[in-house]
Amino acid sequence: MTTNIEDIRILLKLSPQAETVMDTLTAGMSVSDHKKIDNAEGTFMALHVECIGECNLGHIFSLAHYYEQHGDLMRDPEMLFIHAEDGGYYPVEIWQDAVNSHSVGVLIEDGMVVSIDETEQADMTMFAEVWLKNIRVQQRIGEAL
Repeated sequence: MTTNIEDIRILLKLSPQAETVMDTLTAGMSVSDHKKIDNAEGTFMALHVECIGECNLGHIFSLAHYYEQHGDLMRDPEMLFIHAEDGGYYPVEIWQDAVNSHSVGVLIEDGMVVSIDETEQADMTMFAEVWLKNIRVQQRIGEAL
């Protein structure tokens, strides 16, 4: 079900623990900034973090793991998050190329949030919670977290 943007308060944001990981990953980044985090010395896939733009709710960040298959870069996964003015991170879109999956929880067009799919956005928020916990452990992000 798609919800009108007037109901923006229904978006689920990440837990405080996951927000702390996101704050660590995105610290000091602005639009067009990017970095690669590879603290696992080849044991786990590197994490690519990029601030890809802005929308009416805040900055948009991409987090992605990539691998190469037949010369193509494959996302495993890539997720987009809005970092809103309230300090919260809201998962909005996810790709998993190996299974040809792409889900949109929050549709952004021309820098404006235009619609919300509550079910998709809730599902990707649950996925992001687990994924960020794994990233924190695998990449040794904020060892004291």
